[in-house]
Amino acid sequence: RGSSSGLSAMSSSLNPACLAVGAAAGAVATVLVLRLVQRQRPLSDYILQHAVRPDARHPARTRTSYPQTLPITSIEHTSLEVLDEEKARCFYVGLLGFKEIVRPDFDTDGYWLQGFGIKVHVAKAPTAGRGRYRREEAARREAKGWEGLPTGDHLAFLTDNLHGCEKILQEAAIPYKKVGPGPQGAVQIFFFDPDGNAIEVGDCAPPVDSKHCAVR
Repeated sequence: RGSSSGLSAMSSSLNPACLAVGAAAGAVATVLVLRLVQRQRPLSDYILQHAVRPDARHPARTRTSYPQTLPITSIEHTSLEVLDEEKARCFYVGLLGFKEIVRPDFDTDGYWLQGFGIKVHVAKAPTAGRGRYRREEAARREAKGWEGLPTGDHLAFLTDNLHGCEKILQEAAIPYKKVGPGPQGAVQIFFFDPDGNAIEVGDCAPPVDSKHCAVR
């Protein structure tokens, strides 16, 4: 076992070619480590990397107009990533009244549901990392989500029996927030699905050409 001064002397006596090889090996090791780290990057980074026109500036966030609209013909479905697909199915079918429809054989477990003129696809988080993210997100939404309602992200439904909805939620021990009447004249209740997604049920909605609900 030599001293540090001995090691320094040994290093200084090495052939420059040997030192160059050592430096190159260190650089290769650094690249390998960086590649391993890159494999742990978030899914959003992976998507950005494989985007047709990746742009870190993301111009959609700053645009106020577009040259033309996409030739979209209809809305097809909304998709929810969930922790437990059976609990999600129970909630959307057993509580909200959706019907299960045929689902192709994907790699991830889940259900396709349809009702009230829309389709909802639920799919189990495909990896442990996504599962942890969904679990933390659900807890955060339930803890802080009430503050953002009624303007926060949510899926909204109409009913002609809001009192009956409240009674069912109370019997199911599901907490909810009641809002209104608002400027449009609607009374709404808000609650969360098993994954922290907000649901609204209101007693009316204005026609497309009016700011107020129709006289009831």
